[in-house]
Amino acid sequence: MPVVQDTFNTNYDIGYPGMIANGETQNRISRTITDAAGIAFGSAAFQGVGIHTCQKSSAAGAAKFLGIVIVDHGLPIMPGQTADVYPQYSNVPLFQRGSIWVKVGATAVTQSGQVAVLDADGTFVPAGAGATNLPGWQYDWATTPGNMVQISNNRAIAV
Repeated sequence: MPVVQDTFNTNYDIGYPGMIANGETQNRISRTITDAAGIAFGSAAFQGVGIHTCQKSSAAGAAKFLGIVIVDHGLPIMPGQTADVYPQYSNVPLFQRGSIWVKVGATAVTQSGQVAVLDADGTFVPAGAGATNLPGWQYDWATTPGNMVQISNNRAIAV
């Protein structure tokens, strides 16, 4: 029998935005997106204005953080829609507890550092001015801008 494939990629991605990292204890909820542009996989989502809604903007820290948007590979892409983004009015799954992959913004992060999102664009950064801290979330290791990293929240969920 002839060899069908004899070369293999040796440089695999370690994760992608919104990918659940492992099977440790998790908590998930869902909300309806109000943003006209939708919300990308692996983004932070905050309490929306209406009942059972969410939005990408933290409104300069005024809105309550709800969770990280979980990826959905079965999401159909309609004409004019951006790939890897839940469109407006979608019911989106949000990850509140456990470990999930996100992409770091323009600032390097440190291991066990506080996870925050930059108010200006929603990218993941270390805690600091102009950013909204995500309570209970920390970076699992240090990495440089633009890289993938796991973030974890292993605190107990308030009932």
